Amino acid sequence: MNLGKVSLLVFSTLFLASGNSVANEADNRWLNRKAEGWFWYEKFAEPIEEVEEEKPLPPPAAPAPAEVKPPPNVTPPKAPFSSAWLRENLKAYMDAAIDNPTVENVRTFLYLQRLSLDKAEDFASASEMAVQGDPYLDELTRRPSSTFATQKLDYVAGQERTKLLEKVAQSAGIFFFYDDSELSEVQVPIIKAIERYGFAIVAVSINGKPTKNNEFPDYKTDSGHSQLLDIKTYPSTFLVSADGKFEPMGQGVMALPEMVQRLLIAASRNNWITAEEYNKTKPLANTETSLTPHLQSTDVQELIKSQGSSETGFIDPSILHQYIRSKIKGQ
Repeated sequence: MNLGKVSLLVFSTLFLASGNSVANEADNRWLNRKAEGWFWYEKFAEPIEEVEEEKPLPPPAAPAPAEVKPPPNVTPPKAPFSSAWLRENLKAYMDAAIDNPTVENVRTFLYLQRLSLDKAEDFASASEMAVQGDPYLDELTRRPSSTFATQKLDYVAGQERTKLLEKVAQSAGIFFFYDDSELSEVQVPIIKAIERYGFAIVAVSINGKPTKNNEFPDYKTDSGHSQLLDIKTYPSTFLVSADGKFEPMGQGVMALPEMVQRLLIAASRNNWITAEEYNKTKPLANTETSLTPHLQSTDVQELIKSQGSSETGFIDPSILHQYIRSKIKGQ
C-alpha cells in the first residue's frame, strides 16, 4: 500500500470517528430538550440575521491639481544702446578693457563712451530747442543773462527790499544775544547796519558785560531768555514782533545780505509781509512762471490709472506733455 492510500485511510477513520461522536452528542441533546418541540421548527423560528451587502468602495479621489505658481517677476533686459543699458553696462565694458586691454576691448569701450557723449550732446541740443519760447522753461523769462539787465533788476530789487525792511521795522524789533567772544564782536557792526532801517535793537549780554566799544549802551543782562529760546551758539539773532513773538534769524555770524534775507524770510513766514511784497525783493523779471501752482500730484492720479504704469506711475511722455500743457493753460 502506497503512501497516498495510507493517508486517505487515516483521514477517513478520523472523520467517521468524529462524525459518530457528534451524532451521539446531538441525539442526547434533543432527547433531553424534547419539550421544546421540533428542533428544526425552533431553528427556523429564530430571526434570520440580515447580512449587509458590502457596499462598493468609492472610487479613489482624483489627485489634487498641482498648484500653479505665477512666473517669477523677471525684469526684461534693457534695450541695447539705450541710456538705461549704457548706465548698466558701460562700467563693465571699461573693466573688461582695463583687465584685458586688447584693441577690440578698448575700442568697444571707447565706442560706447562716444555713444554716451553723443547722446548727451543730442539731449543738450534738444533742450535748447525745447526751452526757447516757453516762458515756464526759459530762464531768460525770470532773469536775463545780460549784465546791464541784471544790474537793473538787482537795483530795483534792492529798492523794494529797503522799503520792505522799513515797513517791518515799524512793527518788529531785533534781539541780539552776544557773549565776550570774537565772533560776537564781528557781528556787532552788521547789527548796527540793520539798525539804520529803523529797527529797535535790544542787545542782551550773556555775561553781563557791554560790547567791546559799547555800541549798545542800553544793553540788558540775560535773565533766562537764552535758555527759553534754546540758544546754543553766540551771537544769536531773533526778530521779535510787537506782541512778543520771537522768530529766529540765525545762531552764528551772518553777513549783511544774508541777515537781510533771513529777516525777510522770518517776516514772510509769520505773514508780517505778503507773498507779493516778498517776491518784489527778488532780482527776477518774472515770478509768475512757477509750475508748482499748476501741477499737483492729486490731479494726475486718474491719468496714471488710465495711462500710466501701475508699478512706477510712468506715463507716456507725449500724453504727459499734453496734460502739463493743458494745466498751464488753465484747462
